Amino acid sequence: MNLKEFSSNQRVLLNKILSSKSKITKIFSIISILFILIASLLPPKHAIVVSNFPLADKGEHMSAYAVLGMFLFLSFADSLISKKLLDDNVSELKWIKLPFIKTLSIGVSLGILIEILQIFVGRSFEVFDMLADAIGLSIGCAIAIFIMNWIFNSSVKKMKAK
Repeated sequence: MNLKEFSSNQRVLLNKILSSKSKITKIFSIISILFILIASLLPPKHAIVVSNFPLADKGEHMSAYAVLGMFLFLSFADSLISKKLLDDNVSELKWIKLPFIKTLSIGVSLGILIEILQIFVGRSFEVFDMLADAIGLSIGCAIAIFIMNWIFNSSVKKMKAK
């Protein structure tokens, strides 16, 4: 999207529209982390079991971390979107790359920490759980990129219509 056709006032207004959604993503990021911590650190007899299918546990990991990845990515991408709106020099790849790296760093670190802590509550340490977490984070980032493009493009269309 070429933003050069917008005045600085229109860019500031568009920035306000997009950043108004960022507080919600930060709150949901925290809620997602808390849910994952609680669900992952319950003792085995109280653990949440969604399905008894083989490898269903990995699907649960991917799903939970996809939600976390989506909200974390949206939270981290907000500041770069603001820079992009106010300065055309921010490349398209940069606004995707930095939030993706931050999201993976925090999410994978959380997954490793949880796997280590599970040893102390009577659960097992599993490398494949961490792999499922990383895959889920990546899926969440992809969903977030789709959502951000959709919100951005619809906001730009609204601005053009005014």
